[in-house]
Amino acid sequence: MRRFLTAMEWRMVSNLQLQSFIYEKKEGSAAVWRCFSNEERAEIPEMLGGLPVTELAPYAFSEHLDEHKLRKGLCQGRLFFTQAGTEDRKEGQEALKGGKLKEIHLPDTVKKVGRYCFYNCENLEQIEFAGGKLDWGSGVFTGCHRISRLKVRQSGEGLSLREILEEVREELRVDFEEKGQVVLRLVFPEFYEEGVENTPARILENHVHGSGILYRNCVGVKGVDFRRYDRLFPHARAQEPEQVLFELVLGRLKYPKELGEEGKRQYQDFLLEKWERACAYAVVSRDMEAVKILADAAGKKDRGFLEKLSHKAAAGNFPEAAGWCMNRLAGKEEGRRGRRRLEL
Repeated sequence: MRRFLTAMEWRMVSNLQLQSFIYEKKEGSAAVWRCFSNEERAEIPEMLGGLPVTELAPYAFSEHLDEHKLRKGLCQGRLFFTQAGTEDRKEGQEALKGGKLKEIHLPDTVKKVGRYCFYNCENLEQIEFAGGKLDWGSGVFTGCHRISRLKVRQSGEGLSLREILEEVREELRVDFEEKGQVVLRLVFPEFYEEGVENTPARILENHVHGSGILYRNCVGVKGVDFRRYDRLFPHARAQEPEQVLFELVLGRLKYPKELGEEGKRQYQDFLLEKWERACAYAVVSRDMEAVKILADAAGKKDRGFLEKLSHKAAAGNFPEAAGWCMNRLAGKEEGRRGRRRLEL
């Protein structure tokens, strides 16, 4: 039976056709040395020259890769030039390096990313990779201060994620996917260290700002310690901006993997406490899932919470949410009438 490509598969094929690679053959596998593309996204293929791609070479996406070494390797036949799926390079393509790179997708075959691979890729924002064991080289994200989103294809281990979390100190939103569907979403707030001189003691003290380091410590070799993650919320409330808190809370309530009743209650109580701004956040984000989560949080409270949510949605030109809230309010009213009839 003939199978048609999904929209995601078509997009991946299209991206591959727009890219060329310089690669090295290494004992039955291939290592990517350079990517050429007119796009801002790098889609590393699973195969090059009939070999599985298992590695990204040092400085592969950095402007500091030795171009002379690259040309010499091509001339001597140690390196090979190819467009993904063919043996030709598409004309007019430029090296995808430095500030040009915004997003990269690594296939399951990649097991090693060389040192300083993304050195000074200052506009790199998103990375997608497999959640198994992946060796990230030293200084791989040096100079990358805009990474904000990770997509992890799960495999039961947390080692590769932990290594990134240790390297990237900026705020991170991490989606865990299985078969192309998001099954978990976690937020790791930013943190930074500051050296403060203690003059009387004649020492330099290291002060850590932000709750991000505490959240990162919840990820170990075996994965995420969810109970520990949820217990840290009071620390985040004391130190993080409100928008980060909304993203963290809604992420846990949307995908409540190993979320206990105590953790769920603290997140719902936070939404009720910040009701006006939480509603505004959901409406501005056009997030129907967030609207439903807010309604569930208000479920045992008076109908005034749901009415405010409905008014916010209507005022924010979000008719889908406003209509959903009105239907829910009507359902509550019908429920009350039914109870009155039973009492009579």
